[in-house]
Amino acid sequence: MLQEVDAQLGNINAAEDGRAGLTKMEILKENLKDFEPLNYKALFATRKLGQQTGILWAIWLVIGIAYPLFFNFLPTYLSSKFTSDATFDQTYRNYCIVSAVGVAGPISAAVLVNTGVGRRWAMGGSAIVTGVFLFAYTAAVTPSMDLAFNCITSVLGNFMYAIMYAFTPESFPGPHRGLRTGQAATLLRFGGLCASLIGTYTNFTVVPIYVSAAMWILTGFMSFGLPFESHGHAAL
Repeated sequence: MLQEVDAQLGNINAAEDGRAGLTKMEILKENLKDFEPLNYKALFATRKLGQQTGILWAIWLVIGIAYPLFFNFLPTYLSSKFTSDATFDQTYRNYCIVSAVGVAGPISAAVLVNTGVGRRWAMGGSAIVTGVFLFAYTAAVTPSMDLAFNCITSVLGNFMYAIMYAFTPESFPGPHRGLRTGQAATLLRFGGLCASLIGTYTNFTVVPIYVSAAMWILTGFMSFGLPFESHGHAAL
C-alpha cells in the first residue's frame, strides 16, 4: 500500500522497483521467504548452535508465562492479600512504588554483564533468586513485608529481563539474528497468553505465584546450560 502511494506521488521509479508488476500473492510470498525451512535449519546447523537456539527459545517461552503471571496481575494480588486493610489508593500506590523501584534492575544489569560474571551467569543467577523471593512473598504477613518482597522481586525480575533481551540477539550469528529473535518474541507473547488463562482460571490465588516462582527457577538453571557466552567476544 505504501509503495502504491509512493508511485502515485512519483517518489519511486517503477522500472527500478524490483517488485513492480507483482501480484499481491507474489509479494506475500516474497515477504515470507525468510521463513523457509532452510533458514530454520540453519538455526540448528551445529550441535552447540542448536542447543543455544533451543534453550533460548525455551527461556523466552517460560519467562513469557512466569513474568506476567505475577507482575501483570500484581494489582490484583495486592488488593486481595490484605483486603481488610488495603484501600484502592494504597493498592496502586504500592504498585507505583514497585514499578519505580524496578527501574534499578536493568541499570544494575547493564553494569554486571560487563564484568567477569558475564551474561549467562548473571541471567541465570538473577532468575533463580527471583523465584526464591517469589516463594518468600507468599509468606508475607504484613503490608510492609509484602511491599518489601515486591520491590526486591521487581528489581531482580527486571534485571533478568533486561539481560535476556540484550543477550539473545548478540548470541546469534548476524545472518540469522532477526529470525531467531523474532521467533523468540513470538514465543514470549504466546507465553503471555497462557499466563492470562492460568491467572483467570485460578482466581488469582497464590497458586499462580507458586507456578511463576518455579518457572523463574527453572529458567535460571536453563540459562546455565547455554553453550555460548557473548561477553568479551565481538561475534560468535
